[in-house]
Amino acid sequence: MIEKKFRRGAFSLGPLVQKLTKPIFQKRGLNEAKLILNWDTIIGKPWCDQTLPIKIRFTKDQRHHGTLYLKIDTSIALLFQHGQDVLLEKINGFFGYPAIAKIHLQQVPYFIKNKPSGKKPVHSDLPEGQKTKISHMTENIQHDDLKKALENFGHAVLASKK
Repeated sequence: MIEKKFRRGAFSLGPLVQKLTKPIFQKRGLNEAKLILNWDTIIGKPWCDQTLPIKIRFTKDQRHHGTLYLKIDTSIALLFQHGQDVLLEKINGFFGYPAIAKIHLQQVPYFIKNKPSGKKPVHSDLPEGQKTKISHMTENIQHDDLKKALENFGHAVLASKK
């Protein structure tokens, strides 16, 4: 009889997420899931919020010199085209081989990837004692973005308990 051991405790979700998303990405032509996950790192802050990789198309039986299809805000499409050679170098440098030879732009008006949700923050609904408690719990965190995210999470959790 084979006995299975189950792992308990905390574990990394990265490998599990990659196993789940790989078939989806392959179906859409984005077998390089790293491209989407690291898009902001690859092309930089000015472009990442107004562009979105849609798919990569390769010629049959080849995995190099493909075409990257991007959604891009109409207002920056011309600027993007002028810097396209540099961006191709960045993308291919990330992959470590000439994966992309051409970029096809699909212009979309007013495209912003990370639009605000329109929800009001729940900070004002909490009593001062709870706000102080959250601030005290996060005061030793050095990273400002992480600190703000944890404070927002704390406010959301405490507000949902009402």
